[in-house]
Amino acid sequence: MENPAPTGHRPKSPYDWYAYVDETETTFAVPGHRTVGEVITADWFRAFQGVSEAQTLGWLLGKRPDKAADYVWRKYPDNMVHGKPAQGWIHLIFDAAWQNIEGDSTVTAMTDIWAQLEQKVLQAENILEEGLQKIQQEFEGGEPLV
Repeated sequence: MENPAPTGHRPKSPYDWYAYVDETETTFAVPGHRTVGEVITADWFRAFQGVSEAQTLGWLLGKRPDKAADYVWRKYPDNMVHGKPAQGWIHLIFDAAWQNIEGDSTVTAMTDIWAQLEQKVLQAENILEEGLQKIQQEFEGGEPLV
């Protein structure tokens, strides 16, 4: 007997996403010793000509899985065999991904370094603004009249 889908997740069409994930697992993931996520991710990045893996990862590492999900969903091809999934489904995937990586020591170190870099950039902006104001005072007679 086949395992029934969880309540509320019965196939809605011949192109149901649960059937797609199940088929991916039995056909590609298990024989290739890969996870379903690895197989589907590789397929999606091959199919998504306009998606930047760096931009997607950047949103994740910027602690914005919502923005990563929105970006991928907007770029999702409309002509995929299984159609375009619900935006909420993509959000769930990215939320789960973020939960898996946010406690990783490398990610934590990277976000700490990013915060330090952001502070240095703000300091540099302030120094430049002060310098420009000094130039304006000394050589242009102060604030513009307008």
